Amino acid sequence: MFLYTCVITSTVLLLSSKAQQVSQSCESLTIDPPHLLVRYGDPAQANCSTAGLPGQIGWETPVAPATEQNKASLLWSVASVTDWNLGRGIQCYTVEVEQCLKDLPITIYKLPDSVTIQSLSAVKAYKEGQPVQLKCLVNNIAPASHAKVTWYKGEHELRNATFSGYTHTTQLLSDVLNVTLSRDDHGAQYRCEAKLELEGLQPYPVKSSEPLEIAVLFSPKINCPLKVHVRENERLPNCTFEGNPPPVVTWFKGHQQVDHLSPLTRADGGLYTVWALNYMGRDNQTVNVEIWFGPEISCPNRMQVKENDRLPNCAAGNPPPEITWFKSHPVNPLLSPLSRNQGGHYSVFATNSVGVINQTVDIEVLFGPEIACPEKLKVTEGEALAGCTIKGNPTPVVTWYKGGVKFDPKRKLSKRDSGEYSLIADGNSSVHHTVEVVIISRGNNISMSSGCVLLVVLLCHILNWL
Repeated sequence: MFLYTCVITSTVLLLSSKAQQVSQSCESLTIDPPHLLVRYGDPAQANCSTAGLPGQIGWETPVAPATEQNKASLLWSVASVTDWNLGRGIQCYTVEVEQCLKDLPITIYKLPDSVTIQSLSAVKAYKEGQPVQLKCLVNNIAPASHAKVTWYKGEHELRNATFSGYTHTTQLLSDVLNVTLSRDDHGAQYRCEAKLELEGLQPYPVKSSEPLEIAVLFSPKINCPLKVHVRENERLPNCTFEGNPPPVVTWFKGHQQVDHLSPLTRADGGLYTVWALNYMGRDNQTVNVEIWFGPEISCPNRMQVKENDRLPNCAAGNPPPEITWFKSHPVNPLLSPLSRNQGGHYSVFATNSVGVINQTVDIEVLFGPEIACPEKLKVTEGEALAGCTIKGNPTPVVTWYKGGVKFDPKRKLSKRDSGEYSLIADGNSSVHHTVEVVIISRGNNISMSSGCVLLVVLLCHILNWL
């Protein structure tokens, strides 16, 4: 009788235990870091470790392979990554019951040696509307699958280009930009830049080309307002003239060519035509030039103004000046008719956008003759005509008439001179007045005086008696 059961059971348990041990050993194999991102030429290292104590641990790699016996970890290290084959990845392994392997992905990147931009046309200057191809060359960049080329005009981004396919070594990349040139492109600077967009690199490394300045030939264009204000003694307006090559500019007034550098007088205002010419074409524009000049006061130092008239506007300028009169306070010439009492010294100010000027003016207010006589003009016999008041500025000339005959007012009057008289006062106008003249005899005056004296004496006697 044979006993096999115990031996068979022990063998099965032993195999199951070893299989479980191998599985746990491979699962515990780790690499730190799990991925390497390294710049070409920089050092690199990674540590491989396991939870157990394997019989052998090692690195399988084209650069600096290493193995150790009975160690739980092993460091892989290189002083400078220059072998692009490392980009295919390396492996760490352990050998105990069986071999365990774990991959270490390695990404090697490199900024380009140069980024350049060039025109695919042989000409140095392009005509407006001409299509042009610009080519960007990115020399020796890796990895190309993570490269992006961006085009710029000045600081304005135009477009992006990316590249497919993956290689472990550097590549020469190129991209072409198609541009239809306009006058706005003249003097513009185009450039391209290469960027590596790799996770783990922040910010993304960038290298840019030198700018390529574009020269564009185009016909003239005049930029000038339709109407301009130019101060007297200044020159024709500084309009802008576009064009490449720079246009020749000529000014005309009518059919007469004028020198645009000559100072202008107030008589030079009017319509001008300006022409701009180069071998790409021509342009012209009509400009209305208005000459501005400062205020000028034409008031005399002494002036006469009629009563109820307003202060005169005796200033000129362009634009028309604002006139202000002062006589210890501002006087509005439009709202203040002058009275005969408002003559005197005034100051007049004229102001416009070009300047201000002032002058002192002595104003005399003129008013027509005025005759004031009593209803009956009593004149003592032997005296001259008197008793009427006559006003006016200038002082009126007065003429007396009696019965249509000119009468001398300085003549001594007699009783027969009583009657109706006419006065005519001539100044800046004529006034006619009629008055009745009564001649009082001198005797009547004495009798009346004597009567008054006797009355006073009599009253005194009566008072004494009482």
